[in-house]
Amino acid sequence: MSEDSSQEQPNDGDPVNPIAADTVGSAGDAKKSEASSSGPGKIIVRLWPKTPVLYPVGICALIFAILSYFFGAHRPLVELADYDEKAKTEAAVVAEVEAQENGGEKAEDRNKFLTIPDEEFTKLQSRVSKGFNFDCVLGFAFLILFTYALFTVCVDFEVRWALISVFFVIILILSLIIANLYNQFLPDFISSLFSLTPTASPQFYLAIFVIWLSLMIVTLVVVRFHYVKIESNEVVVVGGFLEKQKRYSTFRMRYVKEIKDVMEYYLPFVRSGRLIFTFPGVEEPLVLDNVLNIDRVIRSLDRLSSRLNVEEHGGEM
Repeated sequence: MSEDSSQEQPNDGDPVNPIAADTVGSAGDAKKSEASSSGPGKIIVRLWPKTPVLYPVGICALIFAILSYFFGAHRPLVELADYDEKAKTEAAVVAEVEAQENGGEKAEDRNKFLTIPDEEFTKLQSRVSKGFNFDCVLGFAFLILFTYALFTVCVDFEVRWALISVFFVIILILSLIIANLYNQFLPDFISSLFSLTPTASPQFYLAIFVIWLSLMIVTLVVVRFHYVKIESNEVVVVGGFLEKQKRYSTFRMRYVKEIKDVMEYYLPFVRSGRLIFTFPGVEEPLVLDNVLNIDRVIRSLDRLSSRLNVEEHGGEM
């Protein structure tokens, strides 16, 4: 497909604004003739669910699992348990020897024979304490990422509501600061907040990553058979709608880009949005949600529209 910008046909109305809610385009009055071998290629738009939006949680879970294993409290706790078991075994041996020396009577309390914590034991305790603090930091970070993922999946933040939410948070913070001037409650609240110790083991983070990876594999398989194919003369919907194929003519086709969730739109490697096609004589529009890299899809549609217009006007000369 040609990248020549001189052949691009601007959309109806205002130019494309990446923050604007709508972007309207036109595919022109394309002829219904079959595309030749030198004609424009096809555009494939996959019908994705919300699974790709969760990739920050999945990837960070894998990273946190590695960090927690090497720098958290997991390994020191395992070594400390082995050290304690070894100390108990040695104490049992000492108690058995003493029992034999005392005429076969076993000691009543073997704990008194436990080895006194030495320098190695003290180091292990210090490593456990530091690892626990590190696990708390990872726990807070994971909770923030998990909260962000839940908001992205469950709530659609349009530009207007996103700005309202930002202003509401700013007003709330300023109100708390002003109220704290008359009643000192923020230090106690912040202290109690930081006293929380959300921790998780490396196995937990690894399990989250495996679950997300399994969902992504299933999603990749599903979207291979659920997509929309846009060619020079028709739009074909394959699967996704009761496993049926629907065909629409590109003659006077119009398309609209909508940003329904700014959090998904500005998420790197996702940048998803809604794509709406309208066709003459068809009452219900074709609505495609969760279109990944929607700006790139719009540019491809603009190039296709430009090619169709050039071929049409060239044929009329």
